[in-house]
Amino acid sequence: MRDATIPVALLLACSRSPSPKLCAPLTSTRYGEGTSLHVDLRGARTIRRLGTLPKQPEGSVRCVFISDTHAHLEGLQLPMGDVLVHTGDITFCAQGGLAALEGFNEAMAKLPHTHKVVIAGNHDKRLLQLGKVEARKVLSACHYLENSGVKLCGLHFWGSPFSARHKKRSSNTAFQYSEELQRTIWRYTPNDVDVLLTHGASAPSPLLRAAIARIQPYLHAHGHEHEYHGATLLWEPWPLAEDEEPLRDDLQDAMLALPRHSATCPFGPA
Repeated sequence: MRDATIPVALLLACSRSPSPKLCAPLTSTRYGEGTSLHVDLRGARTIRRLGTLPKQPEGSVRCVFISDTHAHLEGLQLPMGDVLVHTGDITFCAQGGLAALEGFNEAMAKLPHTHKVVIAGNHDKRLLQLGKVEARKVLSACHYLENSGVKLCGLHFWGSPFSARHKKRSSNTAFQYSEELQRTIWRYTPNDVDVLLTHGASAPSPLLRAAIARIQPYLHAHGHEHEYHGATLLWEPWPLAEDEEPLRDDLQDAMLALPRHSATCPFGPA
């Protein structure tokens, strides 16, 4: 059984369902400092204060997902878990150079999570310039994935820094691959991936959507979209937990639109 704790900085999309039927996404205004969205892949999802997270079930894996910290990792209040995952945009507009990446690595090393998994984002041009081998040396406290994978706690994580080019003009275009390169990357992404990590969402990328449909991971986690936070769950509908808010029928086909959090970047282009 997988157990995922998702801080507000991330949209988490879950697949591999009995039938690919979209359940209306959770919406809430109760997010704030020191809260996280807790998703149990048996179905329950609740917004929790960090000190009130449910006890981790025996034999489960708890993953903590953050993204788009844009040089503001230190100071975040994060829940404890087995695996901490950062889905890109470590820096802001590639500012700070190598020193910014080294500072991020030092901050990650201080966090108590057993494993840390990191991918780059479109702001992380310096990682693109370094190349995969050197980037792994700089981010030595983490498992740095660049169209590659790692097996941790019995789960196969696979990460790609890919994001689709933004319609708005932006100079932050690192890892925004050509269509030809995308085809190659997704063709060689293995079928046994449990947790797929990308910087960008699947919605603007038909090739990524096709890869997800083929792989059917337990989770697809991404960042990049600063306006959206939470989880879209591709399961048959289930009863609400006692402390959950009712789902709104008019949001059946909507992405999550929850208040921004300090872990997202409130300034500049995505």
